[in-house]
Amino acid sequence: MLLKSSWHSSLDRTVRLWNLDGTLVGKPLNHDSEVTDVSFSPDDKKIASVDAKGWVRLWTINGELLQKFVGHDGWINALMFSPPDGKFIATASGDKKIKLWKENEKSEFDEEAYQTLAQSPEGHEDWVWDVAFSHDGKMIASAGKDDKVKLWKQGSNNNKFELITTLQGHKDWVRAVSFRPNGKELASASADKTIIVWNLEKINEIEAREKQSVLDSLLKHGCNWLSDYLKTNQNIDQSDRSLCGPL
Repeated sequence: MLLKSSWHSSLDRTVRLWNLDGTLVGKPLNHDSEVTDVSFSPDDKKIASVDAKGWVRLWTINGELLQKFVGHDGWINALMFSPPDGKFIATASGDKKIKLWKENEKSEFDEEAYQTLAQSPEGHEDWVWDVAFSHDGKMIASAGKDDKVKLWKQGSNNNKFELITTLQGHKDWVRAVSFRPNGKELASASADKTIIVWNLEKINEIEAREKQSVLDSLLKHGCNWLSDYLKTNQNIDQSDRSLCGPL
């Protein structure tokens, strides 16, 4: 089957499901405004769609409306289910924000955002045009009207996503992003008429070096602060005096 969003027609306001032979499956799924993006869930049981008024709608594959809620304060440009299980939906909007919506134990998506990624000072400075999950669901890429691509990674802090880097190489709006299935590269497409393929392995290496540099700096600062204490405190074992190396 082919899922088609009729977002190109502001008078249509529908999502339509097509067989690959061009025949329409079921009835059109209606929004109250222009439909801007649409996606199947990974398990092929749900359809999510978004529109120009900031609404998110979820449907069964047979066209039954399951949920609808306001996701953003303006036009939603893109959405994507998280692979491999579809437990999250990411939405990108003209309100400069990316939001994550989490599925609950009732197999419904909570109508309060699980996380808002693009907020100052880390977020985009203008419209967010696109959002994409990596194929393992642990990274998110976002594309902005501010000419930037941002990479977010799921951290240890309650599985929330954290900004790891901002990629700057385009000279105009970045309209789309897509991860390579092996997770080693990211492609971004821009209004500057170029596509850039980013090497994520090198970016991860740089991130690891930066983290180690921060840890080394903190250790050095801490040892400088403890130096006299380790030298003079009579209650410290001799073995502990060498925690920071020769004193």
